[in-house]
Amino acid sequence: MLRYALQRIIMTIPVMAVVAVFVFGLLFVTPGDPAVVIAGEQASPAEVQAIRVAMGFDQPFYVQFGLWAQRLLSGDLGTSVFSREPVVELIAQRVGPTLSLLFGGLIIALLLSVPFGIYAAANRGKLFDRAFTAITVLNFSIPNFIVGYLLVSIFALGLRWLPVQGYVPPDRDLGAYLLGMILPCLTLGMGFASLIARVTRASMLDVLSQDFIRTAKAKGADRNRILFAHALKNASIPIVTIVGLGFASLIGGAVITESIFAIPGLGRLTLEAISHRDYPVIQGLVLVFSAGYVLVNLAVDLIYVLLDPRIRY
Repeated sequence: MLRYALQRIIMTIPVMAVVAVFVFGLLFVTPGDPAVVIAGEQASPAEVQAIRVAMGFDQPFYVQFGLWAQRLLSGDLGTSVFSREPVVELIAQRVGPTLSLLFGGLIIALLLSVPFGIYAAANRGKLFDRAFTAITVLNFSIPNFIVGYLLVSIFALGLRWLPVQGYVPPDRDLGAYLLGMILPCLTLGMGFASLIARVTRASMLDVLSQDFIRTAKAKGADRNRILFAHALKNASIPIVTIVGLGFASLIGGAVITESIFAIPGLGRLTLEAISHRDYPVIQGLVLVFSAGYVLVNLAVDLIYVLLDPRIRY
């Protein structure tokens, strides 16, 4: 297990190197001159050229990338053009709310999807299974910003059970923090729940048709034991896979969800950086999101081994 884990960790190094080249290349393929953005539209050509030389924008790509990679290895992601703050500090200030939203959305998605997917598979063709299929297709087809506005209209504006928007740090008021995160996490997790639920149902149906399940039924094994101890364990690999692959969609959904509920996370920081054409911040955020996605897929690979020891390369 340890050897396999080390091999998978080592394999992520070239992946992150390719990601770093891609992220830095954004500066060159994005329309506009970063020096003009930094200097301002009213700056003279001489001032723009001075900034271009001072920041090394006049150097070849490989020279600029080498300097940027050197700073990156030392933990320096650059300085924001708009706020003049270090990018590392900006990301550190915003990462907490985003992690809360991502993990909260994932937990809600799993709680809503896996039990209902198992029950639908166990009752294939019945009324619940048909209703389950229709609801998951409908829910997955609705954009999460519409889901967010519907939840706000019902639970915040109508019933007044939950706050409309805003974020309270947990160290300031834990109760207000939990109440404020319910609607955002529901908004982010509901669409993802439909995808996981469909995969859970399909995977469970495949396992329930296997010979060892029929043998367990013939021996008189308890129905719940068959579903959870035998079938779910063997059906879990596709579920874990879709959770890992869907992490990217969670990140994309977090950008919209944070805007709807005024959560000061990395999603809102991304939109602010794009609107200000703040290239260092955009590069830092893309690198952080990419690293998170790579780490999640690494975790998925390691979970595979725990679920099925035969999966070792």
